[in-house]
Amino acid sequence: MIKIESALLQVEINREAELQSVFDKKRNRECLWQGDAKYWKERSPLLFPFIGRLFQKAYYYNGEKYPMDVHGFLRSMQARIVDQEEDSCTLEFRDSAESRKIYPFSFRLQQSYRVKDNRLDVCSRVENLGIEVMYFALGGHPGFYLPFSKKQAISDYAIHFPKQEAMMEKVRFSKDLLTLEERENFALVNGRLPLETVLFRNDAVVLAHSGGELVLGSDDEPVSIRFLYEDYPYIALWQPYGEKTPFLCVEPWTSLPGREGVMEELCSMKDRITLGPDEAKSFCYSIILEDK
Repeated sequence: MIKIESALLQVEINREAELQSVFDKKRNRECLWQGDAKYWKERSPLLFPFIGRLFQKAYYYNGEKYPMDVHGFLRSMQARIVDQEEDSCTLEFRDSAESRKIYPFSFRLQQSYRVKDNRLDVCSRVENLGIEVMYFALGGHPGFYLPFSKKQAISDYAIHFPKQEAMMEKVRFSKDLLTLEERENFALVNGRLPLETVLFRNDAVVLAHSGGELVLGSDDEPVSIRFLYEDYPYIALWQPYGEKTPFLCVEPWTSLPGREGVMEELCSMKDRITLGPDEAKSFCYSIILEDK
């Protein structure tokens, strides 16, 4: 396990380059969901090179069919540590013979974490090492304990979108959680989304063009979580529906899952990120624990 820290935060990352702990030293409190198979066994997986599901769990590239599981394959790979300091670290994934059987591209993905005071920056740098154009999606999936206090309920909390006032665009999904073409308007109350478990009865709430910033908190709590994600056009909010789930996932996405009824041709997917040979691009999000 890799540990990095500042005066206010201690962060742990495993060899799959996934967050395992975001510990608030000031309040002696773990912020990151610690995993429980009763609800969701993971904590903060990396989503690459696909997000969500594909129709019939497969896609085509250059006429050849490839299988692909939910959220891609990085969770089954170990990363190499390429840099580690007291307040930062970088881990690296490379393609392999096994990965090319399901994703036929040569790539390097470097996952970096840096803490300063009350802020954690999480950056992914993807590089195309091949000779063809590379297509991919990228996302984060951190879960946060919610409510912050055992005396509260999720209904005591809201998400504030500082750059939005009244209406947002919600992505619609089929019963199989595949993307539908139509979007719907999603109303805010003075820029706020009050949280209720019923929001998640059809799985994740995925919002487009939300401004790249949100604040998760309660009027009764002295601390809130500010989440910055300007590099990601979508934000997904998710928790398992049906029980008193003690966490909420806040997921920045570059791209959407596959479409309902469409066996996707990778080159034709509308919102894929593309990289030419030897090109690279970085995507970052930040978690800030703020006093009110």
